[in-house]
Amino acid sequence: MSGDKSGIVNVKSHTRGDARISAHTRSSPGSGSFKTNRTIATGSENNIEDTLNLKYSMKDLGLYEEPSWGMQGFADQQMFESIKTFQKQNGLKVDGIIKPDGPTEKAINDRLNSKNNYNLLTGIVVEGMSELYGTIKA
Repeated sequence: MSGDKSGIVNVKSHTRGDARISAHTRSSPGSGSFKTNRTIATGSENNIEDTLNLKYSMKDLGLYEEPSWGMQGFADQQMFESIKTFQKQNGLKVDGIIKPDGPTEKAINDRLNSKNNYNLLTGIVVEGMSELYGTIKA
């Protein structure tokens, strides 16, 4: 898949000998765009793009910790726990399931968008203050 600005996970495949290696990249981490192609649930066949997009979105929300070996396109227990935690924190039905255009998907988008709006505003305020007071050092 080619890169775009939607924040959806892009999958690029490379071949080394007989082994097929997939490199997973996200075109715009934290862009506030989360969309599933299929239902994400324990025991279901999860779409690799949906899985990666969910993991990056949950990481952006502080609910998923990227493993030391990097993000992988398979569903794991931590991913499903992050769904349940998110659902509980947002007053949704806690079932660990995300359906396309369902309430959990919509709530994730709302949270990502509000987080990005806050980050954008914070950046504008800090940039404006640094113009007034010089460089801000942490």
